[in-house]
Amino acid sequence: ALLFRIFGSSMLVVRTALAVYGGLFSVFTYLLARRVCSRWCALLTVYLLTITCLPWRFMALHNWDSTLWVCAAIYCAVRWLEAVADRQAAGSRRKAEVAQSFPPLETLRPLPESLEKSRRLRKARSLRVSSLLSLSPRLWSPSWWALATGSFASITVLFEQSKGAGLILGFVLGIALVTLLGRGRIWLGAKDWSALGAGLLWPLVLTLAYFAAHHALHPMLVDWFWPFHHYTSVNRVPYGYQDWSSVSRKEMFYSGSLTTRLVTLLTVSPCFVIPVLPIVAVVLLGYWVFGARRGMLAPERAAHYILVCSSVAGLLISVILVRANIIHFVYLAPIFYLVLAWLMDGADIHGRLVTAMRPLVTILILVAFTAVGMAFVVRNRSGHERIKTRRGWVTAPAADTVVQYTQAHVAAGSKILVYPYLPLYYYLTATYSPTRFEYLQPGMNTRKQDEEAIREVETSRARVVLFEPGFDEKIAASWPNTPMGFIANDPVGDYILAHYRSCKVLQSAGGWRFLFMIRNGLACPKK
Repeated sequence: ALLFRIFGSSMLVVRTALAVYGGLFSVFTYLLARRVCSRWCALLTVYLLTITCLPWRFMALHNWDSTLWVCAAIYCAVRWLEAVADRQAAGSRRKAEVAQSFPPLETLRPLPESLEKSRRLRKARSLRVSSLLSLSPRLWSPSWWALATGSFASITVLFEQSKGAGLILGFVLGIALVTLLGRGRIWLGAKDWSALGAGLLWPLVLTLAYFAAHHALHPMLVDWFWPFHHYTSVNRVPYGYQDWSSVSRKEMFYSGSLTTRLVTLLTVSPCFVIPVLPIVAVVLLGYWVFGARRGMLAPERAAHYILVCSSVAGLLISVILVRANIIHFVYLAPIFYLVLAWLMDGADIHGRLVTAMRPLVTILILVAFTAVGMAFVVRNRSGHERIKTRRGWVTAPAADTVVQYTQAHVAAGSKILVYPYLPLYYYLTATYSPTRFEYLQPGMNTRKQDEEAIREVETSRARVVLFEPGFDEKIAASWPNTPMGFIANDPVGDYILAHYRSCKVLQSAGGWRFLFMIRNGLACPKK
């Protein structure tokens, strides 16, 4: 909304924003991977992210916005712990210098053998960070990094509650483990905690104050928690759900020659690999916690792995609680793909079997993810139909008669009802819903909300309805947890069929069939 306010509401603004997001995702992923991986592994990971992340669903959604804030929060948290460790090391050096300048203090200086051993280990396995792309830890104090960490985490909560809550949970776990295992090397002071708390509070306080000033605090809180009761229950799917229909599965895996099926399997294999990455991160969390306790890992590297893995664990919980299908894992690819970097680099994953398999695993990852990335390129290049909308030109694989016919017979700024899904048509045709709901999908809204929407349509006397009669067929594949009662009894659909009549059958670019319907008593368009 802010970008539209500044630059105007057009498809160009949306696409530019997504392109900028993609560039920032690559930067954050590189900076985080480069801290513990070689330059080539970090660059390969960025390559895989670039060709498979945003191209998977190049749409303006709050998921991409919240992922950007997640990346910023995790990066700032990593820099925070680095700055704290740097502060602790500087303090130790100052104490050593004082003791050396005054020999009687030498007996008071705690220098156990384990400290010297860990220093040598840390020097041997120092963090490999690019000096050009990473700011010096001395530029900002730990308190500033703590403030930034809390601020971005809080903003994530405001953009997507579940993702933000999972991120904060991961931070709590990670900071607790790092503090316990740091053995005094990473110790958070009162200033750090105060800055973190201030960062978490100011976005929430500002938001609450704004809505309270407009006498809308109660509706905001009701809407904020509403998805946990309705949206989440309908969207609950098995872990790693692919949203494939039975027809799609048959075409991909049971038709064509053996070679074709093998190529198809290779191309779609990342769909099965990506949901496994956060599980691998949780396993590695336990592995590196054990290694840190045994002194097998440099303190800075251990802190980095533990914090990032804990954050991934928290984000994994948020995905499971909301919708654990493949696309919600892809939304967090800039963080989850760090596991790919760790596996391909393998500097801190030991074992003969792991070492022997690493080259093969790396090749398979590169080939499989490149294949799915090229599939996205082919899909996007297949669009040859240019469609003129009121928000700019779009390219699609087929003509969209819904947009063309609606723009020809409905004035911009008019109120029409698109039911039950695809509110994108409101934006493309510069029309608006006669209800306060973005869309009304059976099962996601309560009966009370259905009745409220019907009253709003009746009061506004909306002239046109774009109705998709075959939408129920999609529910079984995409929203399998929808209660059957909501499908069998659809008050909004019944109201439309009783008060509107069909004038023309239209088809979207994706092959979806819509009915252009006019309110009873009004004449259909002549053309």
